[in-house]
Amino acid sequence: VFRGSIGFIIIVGGIKNDKWLDEYLYPRIHRSLVHMVRSTYHTFARDSRFGEFLAIDFLLDNDLEVWVLEVNYNP
Repeated sequence: VFRGSIGFIIIVGGIKNDKWLDEYLYPRIHRSLVHMVRSTYHTFARDSRFGEFLAIDFLLDNDLEVWVLEVNYNP
């Protein structure tokens, strides 16, 4: 489903690279996750639930920048 939705963004957004998902979007999401975990590691390290359940909502803006909307334990 997600890759089908990305097809819409590629067509409407005028993205020329068909590997945009793997070369642009996924690396940006990964960097956001790494930054989030590193900046809040001290709170996660004390709570074993971090490795059990974690839900993270992302947003793509009109410029196709990735933003973390929220992070939830036990979604």
